[in-house]
Amino acid sequence: MHHLKVVNDTIWATGTDVEGYSHREVNVRNAMFILTVIMPLVAATIAFFGVPHWYKRSSLFSFHKIVALWFFSVGFVGVALFYLPGQAPRILFIWAILHGQIEVVLNMLLLGFNGYQALAATWTFGLVQYGLTLSVEYPLTVFTVAAIVGGANDLLIFEALLYGKQYGLAAGALCHIIGAVIVFVGIGVNIGVVPWNVITFLSLWGHIFFMLRYILTAPTLIKDPRSEHDELEHEDPPNNPLHNVTFTPALIGAFVAFGLVNSTLTTLLIAWVLPRD
Repeated sequence: MHHLKVVNDTIWATGTDVEGYSHREVNVRNAMFILTVIMPLVAATIAFFGVPHWYKRSSLFSFHKIVALWFFSVGFVGVALFYLPGQAPRILFIWAILHGQIEVVLNMLLLGFNGYQALAATWTFGLVQYGLTLSVEYPLTVFTVAAIVGGANDLLIFEALLYGKQYGLAAGALCHIIGAVIVFVGIGVNIGVVPWNVITFLSLWGHIFFMLRYILTAPTLIKDPRSEHDELEHEDPPNNPLHNVTFTPALIGAFVAFGLVNSTLTTLLIAWVLPRD
């Protein structure tokens, strides 16, 4: 059984390195850099300003603004992956943890917690994860912890949305999970520039499409009772798309356990089975 290749405190993907890329592979990689950075940033802008009263203080802890931050962090992870081809030093995991902190806030919102509780949760998450990443000696351990926790975090978003019957949003969350898995696969094994970028593009495109579809269509037109002419006005969408769904502690625990088991199995597969010398 093989495991991730570690050289000088950095994980290196097995397979063809950057110097061995063909002209086509270099061009595909450069083109995808534009897409994986520009697409999330444009999507973040649309998500942030895409509701009628985006400027209200009451929308600060809201789905559309957290999703905007989520897209923003996806873009910056894309930058890190481009400038660190085939390698995963600790700084890459720091970026991943920052991305994960935003997902923690999103999970807290979806599960019905308030902004203060979300802040406490993401602060604790960051304290533990940053501390481990900077202090643990072996990069393989850093990778394992980051992949397991990150995977469980992503799965919790998907599970909550699916349970709340927000199937479109759940599809977007599933696309993000596929993208996250392919990122971790790429850290361990170079599966080919074109296949990796095609999967990344499709997963990112689906993630953005389904999230923005909800954000842009959630506001509904209603009759204004103050108007004699029955004019229509925009109604603010709910800050939480699952505001009518109740999550018991037992249910949340089951979701977390399911996510941890599945992300652990996936991580072990990526770290110990897929890599080849």
